[in-house]
Amino acid sequence: MLVLWQTVGGRAFGVLNVSSPVLIAERTWAWLKDGSLLSNLAVTLREASAGFVVGTAAGVIVGILLGSSLLVARILGPFVSGLYAVPKVVLAPLLVVWFGIGVELKVWLSFLFVVFLVIYTTWSGLTNVSADLTNSLRLMGASRLRIVRVIVLPAVFAWVLTGLRVSFPLALIGALLGEMVASSEGIGHMVTTSGDAFDVTGVLVGVLTLTVTAIVVDSLFSYVESLAKGRGLVGNI
Repeated sequence: MLVLWQTVGGRAFGVLNVSSPVLIAERTWAWLKDGSLLSNLAVTLREASAGFVVGTAAGVIVGILLGSSLLVARILGPFVSGLYAVPKVVLAPLLVVWFGIGVELKVWLSFLFVVFLVIYTTWSGLTNVSADLTNSLRLMGASRLRIVRVIVLPAVFAWVLTGLRVSFPLALIGALLGEMVASSEGIGHMVTTSGDAFDVTGVLVGVLTLTVTAIVVDSLFSYVESLAKGRGLVGNI
């Protein structure tokens, strides 16, 4: 595919429209040498990571509340579902008014993309714990704490890990969206600036950078999940 892109793509569609692997490699190397690519990537990762951490913490807490109490689920469940259905993009102008165009805007957008997914995965993990297993342990005299440690936590942890693997790319999307709305740094700003200049090569360098970043982070989550399974922290209940 790369050979076809390099040899045929430019002739068929024009180099200005589709760039080429060689041009992308040269631009990537140039931006790595002057430090602009890594510095902007660091900005985007800081924003996405902050929103990811806060969204994960809030999502787990709310998910536990919803999964542990039927009353709380009946009261808060409709509000969570309604807010989850709202496209986060339409909230960007409102967040600009509330938090300005600084880092807070990107962190809050990342938070909104993450929190609802983590809520649902945690909630689902709690509601899908096997009632037969918990009742069996209870009949055998197991304490509530032991039931939580042996059955509930491993089952919920598996769901939460799945939610984290899916939600980090969403945190990146939130940060990028904020940078495209208003920013002077970050990968989103680089992509927007390149797009405004009809610089397809610059845009594709940004896309490639984010793709590699997402693959690396997903591999890290996969490694953590395998470690957790090896130590019995994750169950398939």
